[in-house]
Amino acid sequence: MNPLRLVLAVVAVGILLGLVGWSLGAGRVEGPARVEAATEFRVTDQGDGRVRWTLLDGRVPGGPVVVSDGVLQADRGDPVVVEVAKGLKAGQHVDIGADVAHVTATRQDEDVSALQAQLQAVHAEQALLLAGGRPEAVARARQAVDVAEASLARSQADLAHVRDLSEAGAVGAWSAEDAGLQVAVQRADRDLAIASLAEVRKPARAEEIAQLQARQAVIQARLNAAQSRLNGQALTSPISGTVTMTAGEDIISTVVSIIGEDTPVLQIAVSEAARDLVSLGDPVRFTPTASAGSPVDGRVLAVGSMAGTLGGEPVVWLVATLDQPMAVGATGRARVLGTGSFSFGLGVL
Repeated sequence: MNPLRLVLAVVAVGILLGLVGWSLGAGRVEGPARVEAATEFRVTDQGDGRVRWTLLDGRVPGGPVVVSDGVLQADRGDPVVVEVAKGLKAGQHVDIGADVAHVTATRQDEDVSALQAQLQAVHAEQALLLAGGRPEAVARARQAVDVAEASLARSQADLAHVRDLSEAGAVGAWSAEDAGLQVAVQRADRDLAIASLAEVRKPARAEEIAQLQARQAVIQARLNAAQSRLNGQALTSPISGTVTMTAGEDIISTVVSIIGEDTPVLQIAVSEAARDLVSLGDPVRFTPTASAGSPVDGRVLAVGSMAGTLGGEPVVWLVATLDQPMAVGATGRARVLGTGSFSFGLGVL
């Protein structure tokens, strides 16, 4: 055979095999896919007295992954109640910093009731003092010292417990600071009660009235603060986006979910062996289930570097952008169409 014709024949066969290889490669790089939010903020009721907030990023292969999260837990481990912010509805747009949920400790009602009782006791003591009564006032002052000392001991124990939780990462640093503040307040109350007992044993004088009035002001201020805490701690959104809500009957229930404004991405699971057949920027065709709409095109945004498993099979995750928005949660199959480069086919040959 003519040598030139032989060379041309070999090249032709190489190109043909390359095209076939390119076609088969593109056809093999496909797998199940799901539309994920580029960013999402969730507030979740753990069902055990804790409320968790989580910021998720869906643009990482195999995501969404947790970018940051935290847990709100009432002091002393009391149960908490989480409620959606007043007026917040599904489909509503929110900006960064908007209130999305409120968390309230159930024991706050008890704190308010106790402070109201203390305030009533001060009023009664003041009336008795003005009427010239002493023995009953002394007895009540002694009882106030006992109550204040018991409250101080409980606050000190609570502080030690909260510090342990804070070191373990179960509660935020603000919880330990708040518990320390409570100890300082209880110590001041104890000192005030001791001073009151000393004073009530002396003959009545104008200073006693002023002291009672000061005590009344302290209790009133604490009562105002406790009543304010009944409104709960506000959780605000770290992103701008659209609100969705999920009502669940299981133990862990999503209370509020906010989908970020960025266009959702496509998470695709493909065979581990197909990783080398995919390049950044390759075109992608996503075919959702029949009820989710028509096929949508996109491009490969990221290729996972670590293999995982899906259905017991090793897979790698691809992330693709979408040329048009789709509903988060939509599922289907995606195929990497490939670039059609002849260099791949010749390399196979």
